Amino acid sequence: MNRNFILIFLFFISWFFIILLFLFYTQVLRHRYYYNKSLHLQKVSTIPRRGTIYDRNGNILAGSYENYTGRVCLDCENYQYEKEEKESLKKILNLRDWEIEKAINSKKAYYILKEEVSEEKLYQLEKLKLKGLILEKKYHRFYPYGDLFYHLVGFVDWKNDGISGLEYYFNDLLKGREGEKLILRDSSRYGYDLGEDIKQMIPGKDIKTTLDLSIQYMASKTLINLKEKIDYQWGAITILNPQNGEILAHSINPPFNLNDKGRWQDEHLASSAYEPGSIMKPFYADTFLRLNPSFESLKFDCSKGYVEIAGIKINDHHRFFTLSFPETLYQSSNVGCILWSLKISQKEFIKTLENYGFLEKTGIEVPAESRGRANLKNFNMLTQAYFTLGQGISVTSAQVLRAYSALVNGGYLVKPHLTVINSGNREWRVKPEFEKLKNILFQTTILGTGKKAYLSFLPIAGKTGTAEIAEGGRYLKGNYIGSFVCWYPLENPRYLILIVIYKPRPLYYGGDVAAPLAKNLTFYLFLKGQKDENI
Repeated sequence: MNRNFILIFLFFISWFFIILLFLFYTQVLRHRYYYNKSLHLQKVSTIPRRGTIYDRNGNILAGSYENYTGRVCLDCENYQYEKEEKESLKKILNLRDWEIEKAINSKKAYYILKEEVSEEKLYQLEKLKLKGLILEKKYHRFYPYGDLFYHLVGFVDWKNDGISGLEYYFNDLLKGREGEKLILRDSSRYGYDLGEDIKQMIPGKDIKTTLDLSIQYMASKTLINLKEKIDYQWGAITILNPQNGEILAHSINPPFNLNDKGRWQDEHLASSAYEPGSIMKPFYADTFLRLNPSFESLKFDCSKGYVEIAGIKINDHHRFFTLSFPETLYQSSNVGCILWSLKISQKEFIKTLENYGFLEKTGIEVPAESRGRANLKNFNMLTQAYFTLGQGISVTSAQVLRAYSALVNGGYLVKPHLTVINSGNREWRVKPEFEKLKNILFQTTILGTGKKAYLSFLPIAGKTGTAEIAEGGRYLKGNYIGSFVCWYPLENPRYLILIVIYKPRPLYYGGDVAAPLAKNLTFYLFLKGQKDENI
């Protein structure tokens, strides 16, 4: 009796351990295999569509469409391939025997068979309808106008994240947020959407820019045409509305190099600075005019052709004789401008830089905006003289545009901006002598250094600039930056144009290389305005 009981007890105990071992084997060691073979729920990510970037008129500057990535993968762990299927894969993808065998025998859940596959071959693979074949889909970014806007709009990387320009600056807004949903997966690996979102997918937001496609194209064409006449290292044209800071166009030449997509490239707007030259003189002139209302009677002796400060001679670009205050400005006499500039106290001079925003960033939507450079330590007469000429101080084009906007719009520092998101930001800083400066700088295009920008029926006011380039702590002889800034119309201006040409040759004066471009652009803006009004 006792012996039979023991045998029965051992029999049940053995069965218990056998069942326990079987459960451990199936539920733990072979869990993934049976899980994948059974009907089960699975979480999958839902990728949002990246937001579209538009110009001010609704033209798409950057958009997205769904397509294959070009990557082919195999689910080798959960699916066995027949001989005919292997042959089809080899033929379409031009694989060798050992390559396909290595992939199939890897037993990885996710084996990348090939990274780059043409669209035609991807569609051929799709027709095979192999259960374990994975053709990855994602949203592709496209840029309809190419290098016309690359330096502003930027690029995305392989993960569809922005790496430069507006794509980077507004990446979180444009990218949206991935979601998660449940699908029912059967033993054949087919999935059935249950329509249940675990985490709500948020699509990327669209962005409307202030840019105008037609003006951008004209600016780009102007720089390209200039390259056919004179050589230069790079050129940039920016057109802005000085009343609200909207950037209508910013073109550069040469354009961004697509082969250097992963490297930093300068958009020549706000991420790097340069010495501006004589386009700085009107700001100090404005301060001088406010401090000296009876400027008409002032005369300045420029006959030496140079001015000496602390034993250092600063030469003029041309030898003049006696000049009035307006003449020193529209003839851009270095000697004359230094003579009246030194009558401004150092405190007022530095305050001028502060009032016009040259000691701070503008807040423009550029990922790495530069503050420029103005070393005010040990500030003295020689520093003041060089700053007057736009030498020894470096600024960005965004700062120059912001300062000139304040000069012509009643003293408001506007934020230069590329999108409507940052519109409407104005801060009153100074009360400029606009009427006096307008009349003087109008003479620049009639009698002065900007005569090549003159149009008899289309009056504009502006200022030329020519600055030596400093590298490694010294100025490079024969290397200059030629520039010209102007506004149109003369009264209540709607357009502010800044042209910067870096290392132009053989001509290099701003009046020779930049002013003629302003003439063409102003005429185009005039015609565009007439057309828009008629419409």
